Amino acid sequence: MFIKSPTISFNSSLDAEYYLDGIKNIINRELPNLNPGGFLVIQTHDTRINGYIEPLAKRVVEKICDDKLWLKEIIIVVKENEHDTTQNTSDDLTIKHQYLIVYEKTKDT
Repeated sequence: MFIKSPTISFNSSLDAEYYLDGIKNIINRELPNLNPGGFLVIQTHDTRINGYIEPLAKRVVEKICDDKLWLKEIIIVVKENEHDTTQNTSDDLTIKHQYLIVYEKTKDT
């Protein structure tokens, strides 16, 4: 199962919490359809809220505490041919990486 998040841009922590609850609801609904040994992959990335980085990958891992899922790996990806550009020192750094959070379903209940 693959959950791909669209471009994420939040105005508040409440928006981020709504997003995390949505992912959790999808997993709760679809997990019974995943065979033991099957994989759940969640694509996400960090976002900036009020000038601060919100570590959504970390928050997803904290939100998905399920004894039927084993966190197998977290893969950090960057688009191919992503060119570095010069930024003004007053600008926030652009977030160019994403995460693939890989879980394996361990058992059926």
